[in-house]
Amino acid sequence: MFRYFIISWKSKVVNQQMKEPAPIMNIIPTLKDGILTLTLNGRLDTFGAGPVQQVLDAYFNKHPKFIIMDMANVDFISSAGIRVLLITAKEVEGRQGVLALVGLNPYCRELITTTHIAGMLSQFDTIDQAEAFCRGTAPTGTFP
Repeated sequence: MFRYFIISWKSKVVNQQMKEPAPIMNIIPTLKDGILTLTLNGRLDTFGAGPVQQVLDAYFNKHPKFIIMDMANVDFISSAGIRVLLITAKEVEGRQGVLALVGLNPYCRELITTTHIAGMLSQFDTIDQAEAFCRGTAPTGTFP
């Protein structure tokens, strides 16, 4: 059983064809009209949270008031990921802005609720809903 676990773990971390480490977190940032949208793909854990924080730090000097995180392809959040969300929420709150999460899967939604940070974040089903809210043309985001 132990041997199987190690083989399974390594198969997820190493790309079998290329023999290179698989990307921990793919991040596509887009800044448009004062709204920073980060499309995330991967795990928002100890390894994925660092790159996300680095991208956010690089864009904070452009003073985005609103940040949208498309998390439709994020399948796991650890305490390190929660920390990034909290730091980001506090940063944009200081600018009278909003951190909006889009496309949370059931596991991530439950984690956000269980850790009692749901009240600090706006959640939406689609990026269009989040953008409309950031522009002031939609009601407050809530869980679907």
